[in-house]
Amino acid sequence: MMSDRIRRLGLQFSWRAAAAGIPLFVIYLLVYWVTATLIFLIVPDARGLRSIAFTAHVPVWLMLVFLIGNAAFEELAVTGFVIASLAEKGAAIAVTASALLRFAYHLYQGPLSAVSVIPLGFLLGALFWRARNLWPLIVAHALADVVVFVLSAYRG
Repeated sequence: MMSDRIRRLGLQFSWRAAAAGIPLFVIYLLVYWVTATLIFLIVPDARGLRSIAFTAHVPVWLMLVFLIGNAAFEELAVTGFVIASLAEKGAAIAVTASALLRFAYHLYQGPLSAVSVIPLGFLLGALFWRARNLWPLIVAHALADVVVFVLSAYRG
């Protein structure tokens, strides 16, 4: 019973699946960059919009634990659970619901970030629908979160 749930949610770990998250991270960055560029071309004033900036007042190791845990939770809850729950409705509905939920809970980051995660939501949702494995998504998301954290720490 439990192994069926683990398989359905894509949580069976393999190093190969986890390593697939590294090239997925590069694709993740490219999709985000293309989306942000298109937004800037369509709405030039979007360059002035700032996302939430944060300053960490916790040890770096603790922030890394939080970022990795957050990536795992988001992919499990938003991608894995939503798509697995809506699988009987078909890929289009399941993946779209997952992408729109991802958009909705990124609204606090500002309009640029929120809109930019829509194509990422479709990309990650479609990959999960096809492969039924969350580990590449978790690794790619965690790497992206760590990169954003490091860049925001230097931007200060």
